[in-house]
Amino acid sequence: MCCLHCAFYKFSKNMKRIRVDEIALLKRPEQPSVLDKVQDLIEDFRKGSDAALKKYSVLYDKYDQDTVTVTDEEIRTAIASVDESLKRDISFAIENIKKFQGHAIHCREDSLTIQPGVICGYRYVPIERVGIYVPAGTAPLFSSLYMAIVPAVLAGVKEIVVSVPPRPDGTLDPVILYVVSLFKDLADIQVIKVGGAQAVAAMAFGTSEIPKVYKIVGPGGPFITTAKQLLSNLEVDIDLVGGPSEVVIIADSSANPACVAADLLAQAEHGSTSQTVLLATNEELIGEVQTEIENQLKTLPRAEYAFKSIENSYAIFVNTIEAMRISNEYAPEHLIINTANALELSYEVVNAGSVFIGEQSPEVVGDYGSGTNHILPTSGWAKTQSGVSPLTFLKKITFQNITKKGLEGLLPLANLARAEGLEAHARAIEIRVRAEK
Repeated sequence: MCCLHCAFYKFSKNMKRIRVDEIALLKRPEQPSVLDKVQDLIEDFRKGSDAALKKYSVLYDKYDQDTVTVTDEEIRTAIASVDESLKRDISFAIENIKKFQGHAIHCREDSLTIQPGVICGYRYVPIERVGIYVPAGTAPLFSSLYMAIVPAVLAGVKEIVVSVPPRPDGTLDPVILYVVSLFKDLADIQVIKVGGAQAVAAMAFGTSEIPKVYKIVGPGGPFITTAKQLLSNLEVDIDLVGGPSEVVIIADSSANPACVAADLLAQAEHGSTSQTVLLATNEELIGEVQTEIENQLKTLPRAEYAFKSIENSYAIFVNTIEAMRISNEYAPEHLIINTANALELSYEVVNAGSVFIGEQSPEVVGDYGSGTNHILPTSGWAKTQSGVSPLTFLKKITFQNITKKGLEGLLPLANLARAEGLEAHARAIEIRVRAEK
């Protein structure tokens, strides 16, 4: 029997208020430390990336070939093997993502006259070369590929390295290569058969076969996350800090227990480290959801993964105010608000990766193609980070265009420079103002 750990907390003016930081249930499951192994791997790449790539491809990917680059012939073969109905469904999802993600960058350039003769502006410029990591552990996540590659192409990235762990026979999932083929005419895309931390290091340092990228995007397990964190801002930029997938569901008496259970299990089947939290404002709902979970698990193909995750997850009986406070403190990757006043409550959300409003908004539509992105901050990082979008692949450059008259109007700035003891700064302004035309 699989059980949600249930904690029944009733809050009223006559009872002690329990602070969020005193509720141990909100702690994420601890992840195994791989720091030492990843640090050694990175040091090997620092000493010699080609030798290190060969070493770790054999050690971890069990892949021992002269090249890690996928050929055009392999892509053509993969395209032919993908079912036509699946191709149509992928195109449907990609079009939805294009519509929403394209809307996010409608203003790429702007300028403002600060005062006569002083014009300041900004321009978003795409990063020239990026790396996309696509997980392929217990299940090949081709959706993670189009979630990353669509905003990259919309942003205008010209060179993309896609890294995918190879299968035991050295091949890649054909659906992943099919998705790549949809964007081959929009960017220079290289697909490499490399997985794990060695993929991150190879793209960060570059090898004789793999170009050095300037930013790495994509989800992954502890090895991927640790490698990205260690290499970020030293050798390469990264999208966000990722970890095991997670969902918080806020539900009241109007919620359908079967839908709540299905949403919990959808997140749980990612793996044993995924965390699901139910914040129920109705005590009876928790028992009903528990029964539904047990029934649905009986026919779930990935029940083994979901079972372990559910065992480490919680249902908490709270009122609506506490539910929102707990959720904002937890800062979930995914937040489902399944209440009668879901839209109203959504305006109280300040920390979440992506929010799903109402009973007809299951989190899984965001996983595959409602329009938003599923590469989102986890482990509480939604307090400061956002999910992947075209802005992830753009850098903002500011500009100023100043006339002689405009510079004269900025003369007080020379005084500020001199007050800081930077005489050369002051003179760089004054010499121009005093110069004859």
